[in-house]
Amino acid sequence: MKPSFTKLLRDYRLLLVFAVLLISFRTTIADWSPIPSGSMEPTLFPGDVVWIDKTAFGPSIPIINKKLLSWGHPERGDIITFVPPHTDQLYVKRVIGLPGDSIRIDGMDVYVNGSRLLQQPTSAGDDYLLGTENIDGRNHGIQLTRGLPVPWIGRTIQVPEGKYFVMGDHRNNSADSRFWGFVDEDKIMGRVTAVALSISPRRGWKRFARPVHRAASIFVHHKAAPATDAGMAAKLITGIIISRLAPAPKAQVWKGRWRSLRRWSAGRMWWLPMG
Repeated sequence: MKPSFTKLLRDYRLLLVFAVLLISFRTTIADWSPIPSGSMEPTLFPGDVVWIDKTAFGPSIPIINKKLLSWGHPERGDIITFVPPHTDQLYVKRVIGLPGDSIRIDGMDVYVNGSRLLQQPTSAGDDYLLGTENIDGRNHGIQLTRGLPVPWIGRTIQVPEGKYFVMGDHRNNSADSRFWGFVDEDKIMGRVTAVALSISPRRGWKRFARPVHRAASIFVHHKAAPATDAGMAAKLITGIIISRLAPAPKAQVWKGRWRSLRRWSAGRMWWLPMG
């Protein structure tokens, strides 16, 4: 004899209550999501599981990423989770431009409403450079990988109403608004506030409840010499790694590579309106 539906509900009522409470919690209060790539290094690493505040912008259903209600708005410098226009996957990036802002990207130089974001080099390794960037008074880490070109836009664009311009902190290893366009406000799922836990070896022993908006804790586990020559480090950041790094390149070689990079970037800025 098969058990009745009522008996099944009675036998598994605690499990059902737990499932309802868990779904309600993940929908309205907070959620968590693993980081699959290095596009947000050095702030977030692959293997991190981030804590997502759902009270910041309104509830959304996890897994299917469907927004139910909206309130509040992201600020510049916030790390948000969202669904981009070209896929149904959940992305994590940093807000650079708000609705109505003007944005210009020239290699590493980022201009918001005509003002260049202050960037400072901090350290360098064999294959990467690290620095900090200040947006609206908040510092966060940025990273560059040597040997990879830096996407650029090269002209000023306007962020439409109801949309946001986002970028990864790993500036030349991130698919973001420079490639696929703006983020719709109703596609923003929440604000990332901390690393809940991490299995990344780059976290060392600090694997639980790490805040993500403080630059001071970002560079602890990078084994690199400090950039004592700030001028040289700045030159690396703004010039050399815009193309592919090579030992002692000639000026005309860099000029040719710069032109190639401009063509490379322009070909990938397909989403930008012309004019």
